[in-house]
Amino acid sequence: EEITGVPAGDIAQAARLYAHSKPASIHWGVPIDMTPAVTPLCQAIAALWALTGNLDVPGGNVISRFAFDAVAYALPGAEGVIKLKNKEQ
Repeated sequence: EEITGVPAGDIAQAARLYAHSKPASIHWGVPIDMTPAVTPLCQAIAALWALTGNLDVPGGNVISRFAFDAVAYALPGAEGVIKLKNKEQ
C-alpha cells in the first residue's frame, strides 16, 4: 500500500478476478511504455498472460509480428521495410 497507494485487499481481489476469468486480456499502451521500469513491467504482464492460460487463445492476448515481416521503423543499417524474401513471394 505504501508503494502503490492501493489497498492490498483491492490488489488481491483484482488478481483473483484476472486469474479466474477465461478468457482475459491485459493491454498496454503509452502509459506503460513510458514507465521508468518498462522492461520488467512488460515481462511481468507477459508472464501473467502465460501463467493464467490467456496467451494465444481466442479472447486472450496474442503476440504477433508485423505482416510480411515488414518493419516500418528499422534502425539505420538494418534491413529495409520489407525483407527481400517476402518481395519475391
